[in-house]
Amino acid sequence: MEKGKKKRSQAPVAFVYFVTLLAFMAIFSFIAYHLIKKLSVTTESEAPKALNADSNFSIFFSRLDSKGALADAAVFKFAPERGKVIIVPLPKETVNEATGEMFSDIYDKNGTKSLKKAAEDTLGISIDNYMTVSNSAFESVYDMIGGVIFTPKEELYRLVEGQDAQDISYRAGIPVELSSIQATTLLSAHMFSNGAQGDLELIGSILQQLTNSAFQQVTLTKNSLDNIFGKLRGTGENDYTDNVYRSNRETLMSMLEQNIRPTLLHKPDGSWREDGRFVIAQTFKNELQEVYGTSKAAVQQTEEDSNQ
Repeated sequence: MEKGKKKRSQAPVAFVYFVTLLAFMAIFSFIAYHLIKKLSVTTESEAPKALNADSNFSIFFSRLDSKGALADAAVFKFAPERGKVIIVPLPKETVNEATGEMFSDIYDKNGTKSLKKAAEDTLGISIDNYMTVSNSAFESVYDMIGGVIFTPKEELYRLVEGQDAQDISYRAGIPVELSSIQATTLLSAHMFSNGAQGDLELIGSILQQLTNSAFQQVTLTKNSLDNIFGKLRGTGENDYTDNVYRSNRETLMSMLEQNIRPTLLHKPDGSWREDGRFVIAQTFKNELQEVYGTSKAAVQQTEEDSNQ
């Protein structure tokens, strides 16, 4: 009899234990649900924004030498949805297809705005904005980013009496890291055996390496971005407004978070005439238009995709 009473007295205890267990499980589930929800919201807010073709932008740069004359030019197109920066270096001897004038003459007469239009006509592409970059501004930005390696294909040697900074001494096949002053000195010396083609190859390599270095030094570049663009657009004719920069800055920040080496260098093919003029080959223009998405075939494909 006592044994039966003992068993009945344990039932309420078991019931209370069971109810308590359910309560703790409910509380734990409630807390876990809200923690997961909060974590999801935080992760979504910190994730980079999705980028598409509407975020693309392009800039035409006129780079000046130490005397203020046109040294060379370049087109940069930032295509974030592809994770690419397309660079097209252009020698000052490039012939404008519409007028037959060299780029250097166009700049001397009418400045960078007209030169940008000449580049659009010659390459068959559209460019959003333009900037004129002084020699000192170029060197300042170069020094901020750094990391340019030059491996000469031939021996380059020059001594300038009383001007040690203008001396040039490079051995064929021996890589060296160029400072900004060494780079601009070498570009202005026109010492390559293949003439202006050598200068084109060098400036193309410099722009490609600087861009990749900027994307490899993410934190440094993010912190320096305002300063970099301030120097680039603060020394000459440009139409690059604060509003344009703010829009482009958001795209660049998102691209920097992708941990990429984005540069596609499209060095123009063409022929150098006896008078020193450079005529860009039609095949290169066709290829560039395909890359830019401005060729007839590319435009037609885009229209077909948008209609589907």
